Amino acid sequence: MPSLRVLILEDQPADAELVLRALRRAGYEPLWDRVDTEDDFLARLSPDWELILSDYQMPQFDGLRALQILRKRGLDIPFIIVSGTIGEDLAVAAMRSGATDYLLKDRLTRLGQAVAHALDEKRHRDETRLVSEALIQAERKYRGIFENVTEGIAQIRPNGQLITANPALAHILGYPSPVELLADVTHIMRQLYVDDQQPATLARLLTEQDAVVDFEAQLRRRDGQVIWVMQSVRAVRDELGRLQYYEGSVRDITERKRAEVGLRELAEFNQGVLDSLTSHICVLDRNGAILSVNRAWRIFAAANPPVTSPVNVGANYYAVCEAAQGADAATARETLAGLKAVAQGELPEFTCEYPCHSPETQRWFMLRASPIPGAGAACVVVAHLNITERKRAEQVLQETNFHLDAALEKLQAAQKQLVEQERLHALGQMASGIAHDFNNALAPILGFSELLLHRPEKAKDPATLASFLQMINTSARDATHVVRRLREFYRHRERGEVFLPVNLNHLILQTVALTEPRWKEQMQGAGVTIDVRSELGNIPHVYCDESELREMLTNLIFNAVDAMPAGGTITVRTKPLDKRVLFEISDTGTGMTDEVRHRCLEPFFSTKGEHGTGLGLAMVYGVVKRHEGHLEIRTELGKGTTFAIEFPIETLPQSPLVASPPPTAPQTLHILLVDDERMILDVLTDYLTGDGHAVATATGCEQALAKFTQAKFDLVITDRSMPGGSGEQLAAALKARQPSIPVVMLTGFGGIMDATTDRPAGVDYLLSKPVTLAEIQRVVAQACPANQKEIPS
Repeated sequence: MPSLRVLILEDQPADAELVLRALRRAGYEPLWDRVDTEDDFLARLSPDWELILSDYQMPQFDGLRALQILRKRGLDIPFIIVSGTIGEDLAVAAMRSGATDYLLKDRLTRLGQAVAHALDEKRHRDETRLVSEALIQAERKYRGIFENVTEGIAQIRPNGQLITANPALAHILGYPSPVELLADVTHIMRQLYVDDQQPATLARLLTEQDAVVDFEAQLRRRDGQVIWVMQSVRAVRDELGRLQYYEGSVRDITERKRAEVGLRELAEFNQGVLDSLTSHICVLDRNGAILSVNRAWRIFAAANPPVTSPVNVGANYYAVCEAAQGADAATARETLAGLKAVAQGELPEFTCEYPCHSPETQRWFMLRASPIPGAGAACVVVAHLNITERKRAEQVLQETNFHLDAALEKLQAAQKQLVEQERLHALGQMASGIAHDFNNALAPILGFSELLLHRPEKAKDPATLASFLQMINTSARDATHVVRRLREFYRHRERGEVFLPVNLNHLILQTVALTEPRWKEQMQGAGVTIDVRSELGNIPHVYCDESELREMLTNLIFNAVDAMPAGGTITVRTKPLDKRVLFEISDTGTGMTDEVRHRCLEPFFSTKGEHGTGLGLAMVYGVVKRHEGHLEIRTELGKGTTFAIEFPIETLPQSPLVASPPPTAPQTLHILLVDDERMILDVLTDYLTGDGHAVATATGCEQALAKFTQAKFDLVITDRSMPGGSGEQLAAALKARQPSIPVVMLTGFGGIMDATTDRPAGVDYLLSKPVTLAEIQRVVAQACPANQKEIPS
């Protein structure tokens, strides 16, 4: 999906979201920003935007004013009006002011086509502008060619007198101007040529053929310096064939002549370098002819002559490869193909290894062929390297590796067995930890529900009933965080994560009440008495995740209970410190050794044997660190343990107070619920019908598709794992039939899928089981915003 940098001028966030959805449906991934005032538009306006989408009329700004600003800035950015009220006259005015297109907000299906057309027009304008600029640059570049040509040009009478000369010729011959050249040189043959034979030869050639091309000669400049020039001269005759004058051009080739001398010296130097190398090297042209070889090559070729012809300068290497026979034929054919591929530019390099044994010893060579870019006739350099010692070392290494592989197989088998044992052990610990934390969360649910079932008098008291139900609901919510917190032992606070103010004293008293079935009733049933005391000071609110702190307090209380098998006292304290709040929980239990104190926060470290998981205190440590707190453990064997935790007050940023939106009541929606669990369908049906929606249910994909084709639905909520087909398959099938239908996936894997961005195609929203009424209401409002109406105040 291509990205699109788009600036949106819109005062209604919901309308902006509709535009963004339309862009995504059209195949674009918007990188966007929204403004609704002139100042913000001016601040954000830059050439980086690829598209501007603007409402026509806003409370503090309008689209025509934005167009004026855009044109004054000289920015060529496609500008599309997207309005709900624009009429034909206003649309025409906007187009005349420079708008690319206009659309109505209730007809956004054309937005993708309008954007594609606008971007195409922009690309065409850019291409046209680039062509125009290139033409202007070309005109400037070549405008002065004839005025400033570097070749000397002259016209000469048959008697050797110059008629005309350009500035370049005057410069070549060392004169400041053509005027001074014409005044000083009256006969070029006698005055300029160093060798008297050269003008005679030139005159003879002109007599024979009327034109001479690239005639090299030495001339003497005004200052006496000798230079080499290349002349092209032709005779100019009248209608009767009578010679009128000569005209020609002169190029200074002194530097080229010097370079030729340098090249000869360089070639001699290069040959000397090649001869100093011990590798056998030759240079080939594109047809395989050997242009040059080094000394090592010549010596080796003389000592090992091929059967057909000598492999030396003048021979054809390709022909030698083609003529190879016997055991060397296959290697020769491979070498020939590789050399030709390098010569034709099909391979950047070719290498092969081959044996070249002599009666006295076994030898191996490696052939490497590389191209020579820009080397004229020379095309490929071929080097033969003696790799005999390397081959012998490889044979020794292969034998050694054979023995090592056998030993490694035995080691890997033993290692695999050990890893499997450790994996099973770790899985057992993780399973125990999950069961432990779930049992902690389920204990209040089971305890308070049994009190209501077996002691009906408590249900008759509305206050007691409400308190028990609230505690059951709170514990159930905490249970949903157990799996998520398994990965959060040392997770830092995420960027943008907002903590809310919490009354820590109230949370402590609530947690003490929630855990009462464990520390009081369960322990009393075992003949053990535990007393919980509270010494709570006057402290400010703490900014935190309330659910995480409640889970942390629960683990600390249960840890204290386990530390007092014979009973005792648990004391919880709070008091204010400078910019921090201190929370302490002390027990009168067995205490810890120094070794246990140093390791008790490690995951899976436990002193309780098979009854412990080692996860409780590790989770406590993770919560403290995530809240930027400090944890201290004070303990002594036989005298108990104190966990002292300091939480910051002012260092954590407070979440800004945002005015709550006006309450909304959903209009009646037709919703299809799909889940193979009947109890879940019953709960969701009660949730939704309680809000006035019409609900149809299905227990599988086949039944859901049948009902979907028989009736019109505004929303589909489906489970993921079901017999007969998954939620992903159902979502894809529904989208194929009605692409605009919102699909919500409600699954126990929702949290993991959302964290890993593993959202299936066709699914618009993810919800995790168990789900609350508020979460259902939220996702319905998000999926069908047009169906929400404001409740009058």
